[in-house]
Amino acid sequence: MPTFAALSHTEANFPMPQRCTCGAELPANALFCHQCGRPQRDVLPPIEALETPPGEEHPPPSAAPVLPPQPPRVISFSNPDVIRSAYPPAAVAAILGSIQFVSMLCFLWYPAAGFASVYLYRIRTGIFLAPRAGAKIGAITGLLVFAISLLIATVGYLLGGGADVGQAVREALEQSGQPEELQRNVLNLINNPATLALVLLFGLALQLIVTAGFAILGGALGAKVLEREE
Repeated sequence: MPTFAALSHTEANFPMPQRCTCGAELPANALFCHQCGRPQRDVLPPIEALETPPGEEHPPPSAAPVLPPQPPRVISFSNPDVIRSAYPPAAVAAILGSIQFVSMLCFLWYPAAGFASVYLYRIRTGIFLAPRAGAKIGAITGLLVFAISLLIATVGYLLGGGADVGQAVREALEQSGQPEELQRNVLNLINNPATLALVLLFGLALQLIVTAGFAILGGALGAKVLEREE
């Protein structure tokens, strides 16, 4: 229905007739003849004067849904891109570390594995990592190198018929040319199962520290070098 303001505006521009063509006298502001129903003018109220019936409000135009920003993936074992990037260099470093004489160059293979992991992650995701994040990937790479090396050593031990560790140490001591008293003391320690277990655990812990430490340095260095190339 047109509002009173709209009717006043149209009445000022188009005066209302006093009588209809049928002869009936029209009341003031009449839009139609009350006798014959004939419209008395051809003026439509402005569009903004039309009122929307209650309950039929026009909904606002639908906008495209705004997706929340995706949080950056955490550098951890739960990130598949990290595992896919760290596993190949870790496997190569573990294999090289299991080869006699070549394993002496572990101070080269382990940092190279961390560096390569960061580089592969950069290629796979397109993300430039900070040195701290690169060090995390290096740590994960070092843990993978340690696990794969331990698996290779275990398989080699089983395939070799489970050689006696004590016998291997005896042969190494005899070939080392150490004094007999020192050899006897070392053999006494090895013959004790508790002492042998402690020695093995200490050796594994030392290997883990060395492997992870070198890989962390390589990962941080790789992130720093790639960050400069950005």
